[in-house]
Amino acid sequence: MDRKLIVAGFLPLYDCGKTLLLRRRSSKSFLSGYYELPGGKVESGEDPINAIEREFFEETGLNIKALEPFHTYSSLISKENIQYVQIAYLVECKESISNLRLSKEHQSYLIASEDDLGNLLITEEEMGTIFKGFKKFINIKNN
Repeated sequence: MDRKLIVAGFLPLYDCGKTLLLRRRSSKSFLSGYYELPGGKVESGEDPINAIEREFFEETGLNIKALEPFHTYSSLISKENIQYVQIAYLVECKESISNLRLSKEHQSYLIASEDDLGNLLITEEEMGTIFKGFKKFINIKNN
């Protein structure tokens, strides 16, 4: 069985209590049209913090700083015989979100609140990660 380490970035938008989600292209064979946090695979020998900063930039054109990991989960894709392990990081943007430009991997983006999640095409695992990101965001905001 192959194992892949994945990183994702939860970007809290402090002024509106929302976060950035990306929608996968419909032409993708895996999770076509699903919403997800920006992120991707950690390359061989790459540090996960460097990976989330690189992947976030590749997918959005935004420079971010990884602050801290807040959630890890593992899932098995049996038909591909691959175990994915994801580390989700709380991140902060070093520039205006208005500079966002999507990569070709995604068809659109959404600035989403916690209440928006129930209406989106999103995996259970990703939804759990996003809820934990909002919880972490609220804890930081209140301290």
